[in-house]
Amino acid sequence: MMKCFEQKKSTFNRRGSLLTEGIIACIILGVAIGMLVPGLAAINRQRQAMRFDTLAMIELNNIEASIRKHKTLSTDIKVSEWFSDRYSEARLAVEPLPEPEDATKDILDGLRLTIRRPQAEFMPDQKVSVVVWREEGEPTP
Repeated sequence: MMKCFEQKKSTFNRRGSLLTEGIIACIILGVAIGMLVPGLAAINRQRQAMRFDTLAMIELNNIEASIRKHKTLSTDIKVSEWFSDRYSEARLAVEPLPEPEDATKDILDGLRLTIRRPQAEFMPDQKVSVVVWREEGEPTP
């Protein structure tokens, strides 16, 4: 009879220790996930921002080549349909650069092309800019 009682007691203790280990493992797993998920989300946002920077710079270089090739006026400059479909919230801004006070007629006119994209709330807009120097004889804004 005594052996039977000891056997039940040891089985009960084993179940209790397994249950305790399971609870502790769940708590540790929950803490690890709680720390890992925000980190992975931040990495994902950073990769998206880097991808936008790369694609926006490619788009601005394509626009610059188009301006030089077709002698486009600044009012006719637009991003490609592919880029606007991918980043519908992104906006292109074209602004002429101010001429320096000591400017001579030999200085070329410049345009600053900027693509801005709003990010999450309370974060500054993501922007990529390039300056295009217009050659003599090209139309100016």
